[in-house]
Amino acid sequence: MKSSQLGAKHPPSGLTVAGTMVHLAKVEEMWTASAAGRAPGSPVIGSDGEEHYGAEWQEAPKLPPEELYSLWYGTIGRCRDEWAGLVADGGLDVECTDDPDYVVNRRRRLVDILEENLLHTGQISIIREAIDGLVGNGAP
Repeated sequence: MKSSQLGAKHPPSGLTVAGTMVHLAKVEEMWTASAAGRAPGSPVIGSDGEEHYGAEWQEAPKLPPEELYSLWYGTIGRCRDEWAGLVADGGLDVECTDDPDYVVNRRRRLVDILEENLLHTGQISIIREAIDGLVGNGAP
């Protein structure tokens, strides 16, 4: 990158907190399903994957906050419970067979979920600062 690019401020984007919440719920569900050897289910908008890729970013801001939080916490709770069962039933080294071109184990799927959450947490920090001026780890 050039010096001028390194000092450039981020312009407004289409990324929203609501879209990110639904996107992360979608990722959590899809990769938990992969680890469990089942098809992904709710709660995701555009749950059929690439066919409607990005639908969560466009549709989530239309949802009321109560529905967004319910979707997020419900998905995370179900997935956490499912992961506890997966660990008890064979552990993290069990191979995920949902994609023959990308064979990984359950441990890798957990890393995938963590990586996705870390990526978007940083983005949300930037959005949050632009919305309400808050920075850091304090409550919104």
